[in-house]
Amino acid sequence: MTPLLNASLDLNLRVVHYDYNINRLQALFEKYGPTAATTEHIGDECLFILCSQLRDKSTDEFIAGFAIEPMRDYLTRARRDR
Repeated sequence: MTPLLNASLDLNLRVVHYDYNINRLQALFEKYGPTAATTEHIGDECLFILCSQLRDKSTDEFIAGFAIEPMRDYLTRARRDR
């Protein structure tokens, strides 16, 4: 029998495409400072992971407040436009 592992899952992470979001992300950092969120580049796919580091602001609040387009919405729009 395999022992159970203690693990945590951060549900505050969002995958975002670079297109149209870089300037919005820059505005976020200008308003809240360079440590307000973390971003991690994902390979050659023009994607990054966005995560709020502020206790009083969620990643979804940043996305809504700065009109950042999450990857799922980006793909839906791209498919529709084709």
